[in-house]
Amino acid sequence: MACAGVATLFITQDYLLRFKKWDPCTGGTFDPNIENGLKFVEQHIDELMNAGNFYALYGIERIATASGRRYFGAIDWFQSGVDSAIKRQNPAGRFNGIYGAVPDTSFALLFLSRGRAPVMMNKLQYTPWK
Repeated sequence: MACAGVATLFITQDYLLRFKKWDPCTGGTFDPNIENGLKFVEQHIDELMNAGNFYALYGIERIATASGRRYFGAIDWFQSGVDSAIKRQNPAGRFNGIYGAVPDTSFALLFLSRGRAPVMMNKLQYTPWK
């Protein structure tokens, strides 16, 4: 659920900032809740990727899509997730995780379908000039 929370914070921030005018010289806003959530995900990325929890994989994909990230720490989230998912795929094509074949396969396919989407431009981070 931590991944869902961080992804929701990114999406909510985008909707709220849509109505404000941005000063291109100072960049966006800093949200300590998002930063703390990203720090948590980076610290636990190995556990999240290898626990057989396809809902967590989908949550990581949502964070990466919303933030424009390709890496969490030094880990390529998509490659690591694919490696983990393939180990849990059975010969019939279903994915076996902690929630059962139908939910796990659904979340695995959502993860796999969005992970290779081309990124035209990542979100940029600027430090305001003082």
